[in-house]
Amino acid sequence: MEILTTRRSLLAGFVAGLTAVRVARPQSSGASPVFPADYSLRFTAESAGQAAGDHRLTVQRNGRSGYLTVRSESRLLLPDRARSGDLTAPLAFEHFAEETWASGWLQGLVSDSRIGPRRHQVRAWRQGRALRGVRDGQAFALSGYLMTASGWHRDTPLADGLVDAVDGKIKRIHGLKRASEQIQTGWGSVDATRWTLVGELDRELWYDAEGRLIRFALPAPSGIAVTATAQQIH
Repeated sequence: MEILTTRRSLLAGFVAGLTAVRVARPQSSGASPVFPADYSLRFTAESAGQAAGDHRLTVQRNGRSGYLTVRSESRLLLPDRARSGDLTAPLAFEHFAEETWASGWLQGLVSDSRIGPRRHQVRAWRQGRALRGVRDGQAFALSGYLMTASGWHRDTPLADGLVDAVDGKIKRIHGLKRASEQIQTGWGSVDATRWTLVGELDRELWYDAEGRLIRFALPAPSGIAVTATAQQIH
């Protein structure tokens, strides 16, 4: 499968049959750097005390182009249930996404995902005031300021809606700030701020004082959450 697509090919043929969605730009919390320094994190996931895969998150700047690239790669096992309610074999979730940012705006989004037998693909690039592209073979456009659901930025919970890189759709959310917690990472105990996202996308996010995502929890079809905690940082 072709994972990365050139900008030229992303820009070609996306001018017809497009729908638009507008999302307000969140106001920065001001608690940590607007953009954290470059880093790469490896997470290990668990669910109900059992290993549930891994996740990688990389934030990297290109000094020549001025672009900031965010890469997310997940291989998770989501607990699943049969219609009877009994737990069955976990659902495999595989996901790769690359976000391109410049001057604080999302410029491009490329993703390939598999959830059990279902596959999704998103290819989009900013043209003027809108992010235009194709998701699962259908043209689309998203206008206004866009924040993604990858959680890489500490202001993610402040947005009214997030672009879900799995299907390329806007998910309306509301972020609830919780008390600070001590999170045991691979390099020691870290003081982190916890956020709960509710709405069309349910999620728990923990950020350290540098604005880095160090833990997240995702719902699963079984109702048993999958929690991933950072173990290595580079």
